[in-house]
Amino acid sequence: MKLTISELNFKTDKSLYTNQISAPFYTDKNKVIFFNKFESSIDTLDFTSKNYLKGDQLEIEGPNSLPEFVIFYPVEQYLVFQGANTLFKSNNKLTEKESIIQKFPGKIQRYFFQPPASEFGNCIKCSENNFYILFSDSDTKKNYQLAKFHTPDSLSFLPFPDESILEKNKLGFKYGSSTLEKGTIPYATETSQGLIISFYHTSEVWILEKSKPFNYKIISGSPYFKSKKDEFPKEPISDFSKFIEVSKIWNNDISFGPIYSIPNSDNFFRLVKGPSSKNKLYDGGIFLEVLNSKLKTAYIEELTKMIPDITCEYFVLPSGIYIKKNSNDEDDLSFYRIILN
Repeated sequence: MKLTISELNFKTDKSLYTNQISAPFYTDKNKVIFFNKFESSIDTLDFTSKNYLKGDQLEIEGPNSLPEFVIFYPVEQYLVFQGANTLFKSNNKLTEKESIIQKFPGKIQRYFFQPPASEFGNCIKCSENNFYILFSDSDTKKNYQLAKFHTPDSLSFLPFPDESILEKNKLGFKYGSSTLEKGTIPYATETSQGLIISFYHTSEVWILEKSKPFNYKIISGSPYFKSKKDEFPKEPISDFSKFIEVSKIWNNDISFGPIYSIPNSDNFFRLVKGPSSKNKLYDGGIFLEVLNSKLKTAYIEELTKMIPDITCEYFVLPSGIYIKKNSNDEDDLSFYRIILN
């Protein structure tokens, strides 16, 4: 397999954006739309014209101000802003807002995308494929449901087929009567084969038949990699310093990014971060894993040997696979484009 690699640069005013900050974003054809935290605006990177386009600002104060959100994404002519316990829709001009979380059962506890602290970025719509969100019951934090928006006020739900993989891979910090949790997150992408579900902590891949939501096929990952992260302690930790130590070990262990379709191909791919040391995030290598149409490993390349200054933040546009560059110049927002032949 041949990789063609090129670099795209966007010159920006560092008061507007910096390559060192991972911002919530989504893709739209050959554009990336992201939240500019410095200006509270929704800005655009146009990968066709290579232009940086300043967008409308969100209200920080006042009746139309939005609560803090983690991600946002388009649904019809609206933008949906999602926080840990909030879900709002706004028109594209950002002049109106409405809470919509009360329209749906349960409360959003987690998302199908990578955790906010993950090295794989902060995106929920990173390709042309339909995306899903993970809901759970507000009281038990269980009874997981995969949900897809049809309109901002209409969701369809699929039961998550096996909750045990989520429950077994949780780390808890217990303080008083409360428990702080972190753990794995499923990535879900819709294809002609059904719903492909993969995970941050393991190379395992599931194919879920939407017509039979409890029927799914498990495909083992590549023997080239360690198959999964080391397991968390079974019981919640009561010592906070111990919780931080175990969290760092989990973060530094092998990590698997979401699976996306390769443009103009029947194949798929994901990035894999090898186990890293305590001091350097990527010294274990960043790998490109290509999966064939049956989701079996077809090709692996250690990208950091070819382009050592990449990060793990990536997305797909019709023009190729894009990976964010780690640049020392804060004004220089750069990406590597990879085309597979």
